[in-house]
Amino acid sequence: YDEATVEKRACVEAIEKVRGLDHYATHAMRGNLGKILLDAGRYEEAEQLILGAYEGLSRAYSPSHPEATSRAEDLVALYRKMGRHDDAAKWAALAAG
Repeated sequence: YDEATVEKRACVEAIEKVRGLDHYATHAMRGNLGKILLDAGRYEEAEQLILGAYEGLSRAYSPSHPEATSRAEDLVALYRKMGRHDDAAKWAALAAG
């Protein structure tokens, strides 16, 4: 995961420079990095990135857009792994629409 994290961080930095901090592609890329961190067990970092991605994608599209709901599903998985079941339930409801 370390190599993937380094490579994805470089992608995030590049897209931030090209597209800007609040572009939908930047949010999507941050969400992808958050997913890698989630899979690596780095939950606090993952939460910040995935939550930010969800918020940005919800603004860019809508909370019900597949890109946003995918990040909500990532948050469900994250919160379940962290034992935060109330948060997982909240995000599961949002992901379901």
